[in-house]
Amino acid sequence: MGDAKLYTRVKASDILTELKNYEKKPRSGVYQKTILKKIIVNLSIGDNEVIILASDVVRILFNMGYEDLEVKNMCYLYLITYWKHCPKEAISALPFMVEDYKRNSDTSVIDACAALKTIASIQLKAYIDALTPLLEDAFNDSNASIRRTAAYCVAMIFRSNEVENPGSSPKLLQMLNDALVDDDLDVVAAALNSLGDITLNTDKLKLSTDKEHALKLTEGMASCQEWCQVSILNALLTFVPQDHKIAADLIDLILPYLQSDNSSIALNALKVIVYFSYYINNVLDVFPSLPQSISAAISNLMLRPPEVQFLAMRNVILLLLDKPALLDLDIRMFFCQYDDLLYIKDTKLEIIFLLANEGNMDLVLAELQEYAMEIDIQMVRKSIRAIGNLAVKIEPTSEKCVSVLADLLSESIPYVIEEIAIITRDILRKYPGTFDYLIDMLVDRVSLIKESDAKTSIIWILGEYSSSISKSVTLLKQFSETFVEESTETQLTLLTAIMKAHTCQPYNKELHALVEDILEVTIVDIDNPDLRERGLFYWRLLSSGLPNIIDIIKPRLPTLKNDQAALPDHVREELDLCMGSIASIYLRPVKQVFRHCKPRTLSDSPALVRQDLSNSRLSNPLYNDRRSTLYRSRSSTLSSNSGSFRSRMAFTSQRVNDLTRNENNEPSPAENNSESHGLSGIMRKLSLKK
Repeated sequence: MGDAKLYTRVKASDILTELKNYEKKPRSGVYQKTILKKIIVNLSIGDNEVIILASDVVRILFNMGYEDLEVKNMCYLYLITYWKHCPKEAISALPFMVEDYKRNSDTSVIDACAALKTIASIQLKAYIDALTPLLEDAFNDSNASIRRTAAYCVAMIFRSNEVENPGSSPKLLQMLNDALVDDDLDVVAAALNSLGDITLNTDKLKLSTDKEHALKLTEGMASCQEWCQVSILNALLTFVPQDHKIAADLIDLILPYLQSDNSSIALNALKVIVYFSYYINNVLDVFPSLPQSISAAISNLMLRPPEVQFLAMRNVILLLLDKPALLDLDIRMFFCQYDDLLYIKDTKLEIIFLLANEGNMDLVLAELQEYAMEIDIQMVRKSIRAIGNLAVKIEPTSEKCVSVLADLLSESIPYVIEEIAIITRDILRKYPGTFDYLIDMLVDRVSLIKESDAKTSIIWILGEYSSSISKSVTLLKQFSETFVEESTETQLTLLTAIMKAHTCQPYNKELHALVEDILEVTIVDIDNPDLRERGLFYWRLLSSGLPNIIDIIKPRLPTLKNDQAALPDHVREELDLCMGSIASIYLRPVKQVFRHCKPRTLSDSPALVRQDLSNSRLSNPLYNDRRSTLYRSRSSTLSSNSGSFRSRMAFTSQRVNDLTRNENNEPSPAENNSESHGLSGIMRKLSLKK
């Protein structure tokens, strides 16, 4: 039977019947091998019915495993996959695996290593008890491949062994420690990798490397295979330099690996260089060409497959937020190509936003304007959002950015107008009275706005600037006609906007009637408790006759600022030590990504220098105002007056004179956020979601 015919789902009962029918026939071994292939195919497609065939698989292993390597490997794969569901059958196969290792340790290294890995993969007490003496023998074997496999096996069984045989754990660790002085550097790398994995997931243990060992490892890396080089680079993070010279020497030795063809080596070399830069005073004085070397490595990574590009660019974002002085990037490297995947385009837009400055703004705006005229609506929206955020971010070039937005507005494309409406509010707050002509252009095209978030933004503008917009009352009245059908966010914003307009024009009879109608609908006809309570709040407020009601309903908004606020030091350092990992993709501390993983921190040393490698050209608002970000959540575009009424109930119960607290610049409880909340906000700004 051809292998292609095997790749079909077959019931376990049919396989069992077929197996019994062929047992007594001549050449039954050939048929059993074919049936075993069917079992593995069903295993690979997730058909767990084959669990009931465990005893038959073990029988085939004993009958044919010694003579047929393919049969043995398939049986091993089956037992590794299903040992939790059939522990008795797995234990019955243990003698075969032990014998297989002993038979082949001198003759077939591949078979011996496969037996060791299989025993280590099955976390049963009997297997762990049998593996410990085998590991002692393997660490003393003359073959480096067996010693290297033994080192990896210790990490595989360490956790289970601590539970089953806590007394033997020091013995296993001692085996790994002894392997650190092995003559073969690949074995040393395997031992370091295992010790790193054990210590990273165990609070009680810590791995440290001394100066001589670190230099020996770094100098000998060239003779290792590539994945062993990755292990050594990660192990160098456990070395704490005690003076600036040793850190500089190690960076000098590692710099060539930035140009490695292996992406993992290049990224880990970058991580180690950033780590040792903390232990050098004025690293750019010692290595003036370091930014060019790092940027050249990133250029090489940008030629790799999309997945590698994405990982590299997420780490570029981390460096731009933390140490932009270590980079000397050409922004054109990150311009989007027509065949880029969506997540690549998203990440490139983030980097373009971070790299933009007065010097390259003309180039950036020309590129973003081109993106904004594409047929991909999602790309168009994000490009427009980027242009608007650049207007807020870099004040000297704001007029150029707004001019581009005005040109796009003149095209009268609905989704373009909707996105510009969303970003215009931030521009108006940042530059009050400067770009009011955008309001007139939006008002003339308000009939093209259909999306909920864009409606929310334009309604906010109509309420905030109702006195200067001639058609504000008419437009608010039009929006109120579909009040019941709108989303909750739009309803809250519309209610607040009408109240703002009324307080600014208290003698407008049309507005007075509109207020009565909207409050009646809100209080009587709406089931949403937040909206109804907001309406009751405004009703009571209007009935109170307070003289300063306009200061309550329409307070003076603070101007958006671009003051740069850095990440907390320990978070920034932890992210630097996670470069090239999943945590660096999420731009979150490792504890928030993997709950049981131990966070990495910089160790104290006389050489430790926490220098500022920020760059003034990257004064970006990602750090301080959620509304000034490139990829903020659309829900954050609501004004502070459009929040949940429940969150403001305490506000209404205070005395009226307490309402002026914000005008006196007194901090509110919400401003005293914990550090984790601030970090979460920063990370949300860099998410891929729109």
